[in-house]
Amino acid sequence: MGEYILNIQEKVEAAFEEVLAARQRALPSFTGLGPPDLVVLIKAYEPPRFVPGLKPQKFSSFHWVSGVDSSSASSIAVYLGTLVENQEKSAFGRGNYRIDGCHFCAYNAFLKMDLHVEIGINNSTPSVYSIGANGERNTVEESFWKETYLSSMLRAITPPPAFLRPLKILPAFKSANDEANFLKLCQQHFWQGRKLGGFDGEFVDRQLQPTLDGNETVDSVGYEAFETDDSNNLLVITLCNYFIERNRYEPMRSFFDEFRKTEPSVASVVAHAHSLMGEHQEAINTLNEALKSQPNSTSLLMALADTYLSLAKKDPTNNQNQESLLLALKSILKSISIKPMLVRGWKIASKVLAQLGLVEWSLIVLNNAPFLRSDTLVDRIGKSKYQRVTPPPLHPNMVTVLEDEEIEFDEEPGDEQLKHLTSLQLAGESAEIFSMLVSMYRKIGWSALNDKKSKILDQLALAVRSRQRNESNSQQPTKTTTTTTTQQIPTNTKDGHNTSSPVNRIQATENTEATNTDGSDSHAQIEESNAPKEGLWHEEDVTSEGSDIEDDSHQQEDSKKDDTVPVDLGSETTTESPSPSNQLQELQQPLAALPRQRIERVKFDENKLNLDDLKDVMESFIDNFGLESTKELERRDYHNVQLGNFSARLPAIEIHRNIELAFHALFQDVKAFQTWREEEEVRKAALDINHLSMKQINATRSFADWIRLGQLSIRLGDPTEAEKLFKMTTHDRFHPKPTAGLIRIFESVGDIRSCLMSSSTLSKYYSEKMKVIEINPTVEKSILNLIAVFGLQKVRTIHASIPELNPIIGGLYLDSVKWRSFGFDK
Repeated sequence: MGEYILNIQEKVEAAFEEVLAARQRALPSFTGLGPPDLVVLIKAYEPPRFVPGLKPQKFSSFHWVSGVDSSSASSIAVYLGTLVENQEKSAFGRGNYRIDGCHFCAYNAFLKMDLHVEIGINNSTPSVYSIGANGERNTVEESFWKETYLSSMLRAITPPPAFLRPLKILPAFKSANDEANFLKLCQQHFWQGRKLGGFDGEFVDRQLQPTLDGNETVDSVGYEAFETDDSNNLLVITLCNYFIERNRYEPMRSFFDEFRKTEPSVASVVAHAHSLMGEHQEAINTLNEALKSQPNSTSLLMALADTYLSLAKKDPTNNQNQESLLLALKSILKSISIKPMLVRGWKIASKVLAQLGLVEWSLIVLNNAPFLRSDTLVDRIGKSKYQRVTPPPLHPNMVTVLEDEEIEFDEEPGDEQLKHLTSLQLAGESAEIFSMLVSMYRKIGWSALNDKKSKILDQLALAVRSRQRNESNSQQPTKTTTTTTTQQIPTNTKDGHNTSSPVNRIQATENTEATNTDGSDSHAQIEESNAPKEGLWHEEDVTSEGSDIEDDSHQQEDSKKDDTVPVDLGSETTTESPSPSNQLQELQQPLAALPRQRIERVKFDENKLNLDDLKDVMESFIDNFGLESTKELERRDYHNVQLGNFSARLPAIEIHRNIELAFHALFQDVKAFQTWREEEEVRKAALDINHLSMKQINATRSFADWIRLGQLSIRLGDPTEAEKLFKMTTHDRFHPKPTAGLIRIFESVGDIRSCLMSSSTLSKYYSEKMKVIEINPTVEKSILNLIAVFGLQKVRTIHASIPELNPIIGGLYLDSVKWRSFGFDK
């Protein structure tokens, strides 16, 4: 047989089964659901007899796989059989390649152990065992098989780690019966979901959870931190995302409704399903009923605040919005007062205050959120480099194709400033904060938003640094004979920004070596534009004197010169990973200030809250429950901030790095957008012609630049401008990115005909040119959203009036009925 397997891409190992050894070393550090399943094939090569010098050899190759039935050794053997059957035929003079065996490895997320199944082609009895962090082999019982299968399926219905190669994605469920069996198994293991960890804006490992005994003593993390329950654990969150992905709100409600009878906190999930179906009052009634039995459940209180907030956003012109937002604020502040270290609670409170138009308090509350991590930027530095990779499959996965498009588009020539905007590299909580800042920017504009940050957050941070300098100076010896000097780090600025801003830092990218495939330096710094500062920025940088980005970047560059590049353990297991103790210490770092003894806090009475005396209430709330509230009163430093009619006396705290990153990204985006608009207006005025297209006015911009400007308009909440740019590019030549952007815009404004036509065009491209069998996720979600709003009947009627649409769209209508997607019966 031949060397390759049809429709499977593999990586040939330099050392025999080295990936298994690397995976075992990384096993203690796996978090959440863990990495995808791993398949290692043991192959033997027999050279042709008439070619001298070639010797038989034995080697191994591997690939990641998602969607394999790992419920038994026989089902795993079925997958191995498909690999043997699809092995290519040997060509003349190439010798013969034979698969001698398979080593299948799947992670049991409940027990934090790996399942190993070794199957030999000539051996009818597979070897099955499990290995934990200590490396000892254990026998596998029936319960272990079920937990491993459930872990594999949960990973299969979750997006895989970004840029993980080589990866084979199979359908998680081949029939409705498979899904029913999976959901039944989820019901059986529902009460074990806490073992997987929780979700508070991002994954929270079970090791960080607080524990209380009868004497009310607490661990080092703190009793006020996030606590995993039966409504926020990873099993529940993954299932919710699975249902929401295809707008299956009613099946989601019915699945969780039976657990609500036993555990009232699950009502938060049921209420979320009602809210997605537009039944806000039913959601509120469900939560209020559950709060009668658990009045201090933070999950229920946050869900209630979120529901009131969604109700207010649904119809901004409603006169009752102020009342809904006030009820939301009462609920979320009560939730924070119960557990002040809840990250998600502070975010919801910030959103409610922003919706009320109180942007100053929204920023202050957001900066008091106890973020678990400080986000970093991820640079895409080119295509992944492997030691040896087999040819790509004939029908690649849609995920792989979309990732390749991202990498290729990054390499398209064009304006360097547009190519390296910080917002393109945000991830995690900083990306969520960026979205929140964009909504504030749309309300009050950049100048006002930047002014509020400079006069409030920066002043508070500056007060902290002044105090630190004073303390440092007071501790210095009075003798002047010492020659100790402090070397000043010059603050070099370009374009009103620090050159050592987060976008220029060396970052790690998964599955990459130190160099790109084209030989270029993968860690080259990204240059920023030398354009002069605009009057829009008030002659001051968003990274102002109160910011810690500049100092932090120098400290990190000095302290990490000899450090190795970190690796995402959830997606790449072929590299030595840090010890679990170091990783746990990193996760706990922002929580180091948490008390080891219970703090006596002022009891918060939400019933006394009203909009008239909100200033006094919020001052007291930040003082008693904010980040500085864990310090003794005499150690707190207060600062008076004033901006226009706004004034407050608040504890001085630093600006959190995630907020600084988001402001940095918004600064660059707004400046690039305004620079482009001013450039177009100047050229139009000079030509005195208003009917020329933007491309005719500025012919120096590349095709990719116009697409990047359209994406920039989308990020800043200007779909009208984005639609013009995307239409202009599609008239020039086809590209999947502007077409996908138009689909989202047409869906958001309810243009069914245009959305269907653009969806058909994009589907034909991927099915005919890229040979992808799956439907594009943008097409799927957009059409399902149209069905949810207008009903299946209306969408199908308009579809029938458009000739020659791609048949994959018609199949989506049948799937919506099978899935019971919202709107399928309208």
